[in-house]
Amino acid sequence: MEARRLRLDFLIALCALLVSAVTAIAVVYQTRVIANQFSAAVWPYVSFDATYSPTVAEVDVRNDGLGPAIVRGVKLTWDGKPQPSIEALFATIGRHDAAAMASIRAALRAGQTMRVTTSTPTAGMVIPANSQHTIVRVEGALLVERFRPELSRFGLSLCYCSLTGSCWTQSYQNRAAEPRSVSTCSSSEN
Repeated sequence: MEARRLRLDFLIALCALLVSAVTAIAVVYQTRVIANQFSAAVWPYVSFDATYSPTVAEVDVRNDGLGPAIVRGVKLTWDGKPQPSIEALFATIGRHDAAAMASIRAALRAGQTMRVTTSTPTAGMVIPANSQHTIVRVEGALLVERFRPELSRFGLSLCYCSLTGSCWTQSYQNRAAEPRSVSTCSSSEN
């Protein structure tokens, strides 16, 4: 009788252990599902837009995702050479195309309205969900005519992260592609 009682206790303990193991597995799985749902709820999705008309050219970075995009690294180039800012890039263009600068100055003296608005993205900048940030906007037919062909020489890459620390890169040159997931934003993006 004692041996039989011992086996029944052992069987009950084994069943309790099995139920505990199944419960632990369910809790781990549920935690993982909740973490994935939270990540999806704060996922930023950054893309670039270039829009043109005869009198306006604009380059924007957009966040079409559900959460803010925290910019951790920015790489700005002209013909593959690093540039410190959009403003410096325009100065570089002006130095290399004296004829264009002369025609722009002549047009301004003749009373044509032209405007250039720039905003260089920087590390630490936050692009809110469902918003856009204008990088450069050029207004005036002559400026658009001069600026638009130069865009093929322009390079901009952003490394950005979500609130959960997941990071991606996206580049203006490859704007039709999906953002690429990276483990972290390296200092070479700065």
